[in-house]
Amino acid sequence: MCWYWIIGLNNFGCLIYLNEYQTRISKKSDSQKDALFIYNNVVHHFRLLKNMIEIIRTDSQNLEFKKLVQLLNSDLAKRDGKIHPLSQFNNISSIKYVILVMKKDKAIGCGAISKYDNNSMEIKRMYVSPEARGQRIGEKILLELENWSRELGNTKCLLFMGSKQPEASKLYQRNNYDLIEKYGKLKAIPDSICLAKDL
Repeated sequence: MCWYWIIGLNNFGCLIYLNEYQTRISKKSDSQKDALFIYNNVVHHFRLLKNMIEIIRTDSQNLEFKKLVQLLNSDLAKRDGKIHPLSQFNNISSIKYVILVMKKDKAIGCGAISKYDNNSMEIKRMYVSPEARGQRIGEKILLELENWSRELGNTKCLLFMGSKQPEASKLYQRNNYDLIEKYGKLKAIPDSICLAKDL
């Protein structure tokens, strides 16, 4: 005889627990196979729900965005030093287009775009919380920023970064961003790196 306990909870009615108490036969019956099939599928979907993220479009007045930007600035200060020429670009007050990634009602990543010229948007303030790294969150933010740029009628995204951000460099290379000539005030900053991508 085989006993199964199946318990359902949360708003999604997820079945999250199946316990086989005793099995006295070596070959599973059809009912056992059905129960295991249900269990495996339910656990799979429960894990998907648990890891589900939400992508939100907002602006620079969003408080969660401001909190993440503070963490970003602290991280950059540790990498580059508290006083670095790139810090002059940290102001976010005029940014109209901001992406936030939420997980369990907590902001875990952000990014933004601002108008650079008639055909281009500049990507800014890309950040993913340490506990959320390694899950391609940055890639999701970047993709959403590119999509938003297209919707606004642009054909190119460009950005700049410091030389001490290897994680960011890998992200942009993986998503087909190419090195370009330094632009604007960045020409006077030796360890700045400029990249661009045609959309």
